[in-house]
Amino acid sequence: MSFGRRIRLVGLGCVAMSLVAAGFVLAASSSSQGTPAADNATIFGGAAHSAGSEIDHSAVSPTPIPRIVASIPTPAASASGEYTLTFDGLPAIPLVFASSNVDVQVHPQDDNNVMTQQAHHGSDCSPYPATHTISDRLQAVFLCKDHLMTAIGAGYGLVYITPNQLVDFSNGEAVITFDASTFRSSDRDWIDIWVTPYDNNLARPLDDIYPPLQGEPERGVHFRMDNGPLDTSGRFSGFVINNFEQVALDGPEWQGYKAWLDVSATRRDTFELRISRTHIKFGMPAYDRWWIDQDVADLGWSQGIVQFGQHSYNPDKGACIDACGPNTWHWDNFSINPAVPFAMIQANTRGIYDSNQTVTFDTPAPKNANLRFAGLGQIEVSFDGKPYQPATRAAQERHSPEHYSSYWMPIPEGTIDVTFRFSNDSWYGGPYGAQDFSIWSRSSSSAPPPTPASGPS
Repeated sequence: MSFGRRIRLVGLGCVAMSLVAAGFVLAASSSSQGTPAADNATIFGGAAHSAGSEIDHSAVSPTPIPRIVASIPTPAASASGEYTLTFDGLPAIPLVFASSNVDVQVHPQDDNNVMTQQAHHGSDCSPYPATHTISDRLQAVFLCKDHLMTAIGAGYGLVYITPNQLVDFSNGEAVITFDASTFRSSDRDWIDIWVTPYDNNLARPLDDIYPPLQGEPERGVHFRMDNGPLDTSGRFSGFVINNFEQVALDGPEWQGYKAWLDVSATRRDTFELRISRTHIKFGMPAYDRWWIDQDVADLGWSQGIVQFGQHSYNPDKGACIDACGPNTWHWDNFSINPAVPFAMIQANTRGIYDSNQTVTFDTPAPKNANLRFAGLGQIEVSFDGKPYQPATRAAQERHSPEHYSSYWMPIPEGTIDVTFRFSNDSWYGGPYGAQDFSIWSRSSSSAPPPTPASGPS
């Protein structure tokens, strides 16, 4: 992979070749959700449908396609340059997104199900106002028309997209940009961006004002769209987090973007974060509008992972803005400049919910690697058949046993299989689960897989 150049998904007329070239992954499918044995990514539907038609994909047998894993060398951690991720391609149907080099976290609070909703783009990828029905956790992130969509209506649902790149402001200001739609249905459906030091990262960070999950990371910066009155719709707030406490940031702009632009589900506008250790600025440069523009006390860190997110909190209860109910957000052109890559290895499944099930990774763990996932219940893991040991939660603000936690723990070099075992966590007795697994490392080397033991004990 060449960093400092655009990473693109092109020519979906030849899906396999294009996805391998771009580092994208497609996975063997399973149409069930709820509390399945395991989650696997699917494409939507099997039959052709008329433009703009709506289809309940839960009633259609999904068409499985082979899992394709790109052969991409592990990036060198010393490299630094501009990184841009685009989502170019014209699939004939909404295509579930997965990538060798991008972590995807999808959290629905309600029994692992998203709210059945009409997601933007028709079942043939025709543009909004055409829609298609989604009701599965794995359908929440998909590709159509040269860009990425997220749609996650739930009691509390969230999506995080995290490239395998650290923003690097060790030598001065760095710039993060992304393009996103501005159409917003409910004021309880919004987007955000987190920047967190590598060792403090959480698979699923969340403001502690919201009930699920386990709160904020120990350190970081956070920018979220406000979910307040309609006259401020599209306004962002910013925060610096230190020792799990967030401090609000200020800036010249108090209005939401609805005050100066015509919102659109089909046009994507650029949002920009400029960050150094002592100054933070966030806004929409094309309009010269900045919600945050402030000197800050030295952050004490100069590199961080970048998470692009969508949240939906009982969206049907919210005020209608440009429509009603859960929204679909449209994304493109994620840029981090300068960026430092790190190794990211994906698994063969997106979720498991029973003990003694095994997750297999695409390649063995490099040295100095960490296992990263979200889990519910007391969890033990076995690496390549060795004895079980307690899984380690990331440093989090709180621990509520009934909510998913972020896990971040060392994984032995060469590990390729991880088996999970669940039990009660304090008073919480289930159901259990572990989701959205990956291995991360800032090291560039890996060992051959070890000879497995006879089985975990």
